[in-house]
Amino acid sequence: MPLPFRLLAITPPQGAIDPSIVDAWAPARRLGLALLLREPAAPIDALEHSIERGRLQALHRRALALGVPLLASLRADAHEVDRVAPRLRDLDLAGAQLRGDPSVDALRYARAALPDAVLGRSCHGPPTTASEAAHALVDYTCVAPIFAPTTAQAGVTKRAIGL
Repeated sequence: MPLPFRLLAITPPQGAIDPSIVDAWAPARRLGLALLLREPAAPIDALEHSIERGRLQALHRRALALGVPLLASLRADAHEVDRVAPRLRDLDLAGAQLRGDPSVDALRYARAALPDAVLGRSCHGPPTTASEAAHALVDYTCVAPIFAPTTAQAGVTKRAIGL
């Protein structure tokens, strides 16, 4: 399936987000812009709540109004995938990105559960043979952090991997 985007904007790990920021991105829609909605380290229930009634609600609505495709950031486990699969349409999501360096098995499971959705994965560190096999199962791979991170998360150590 061809990707509905070439540029992926990722929400910050915490804090309020001014939905008018999407208006500044509007010209990038012609290049193929999408938005990854995330609540790092939180289960899918917290992300759903954030989209429907929380900090991501206004951003979600504005992106939809401007025709920007939306993706959900999920833990790489069957429960998360099973929980979101029937709700993709309800939440107006084009797909999902599995976080936390998902295994090949987790990606196979997600691909089977989300056959018509955009599926991405996050990976950290240099490519490996396993990461090449994983990449074949997804529509895109998001590598991070390339540059020294400027956002802190409690209990998470982040190191830049460079280009």
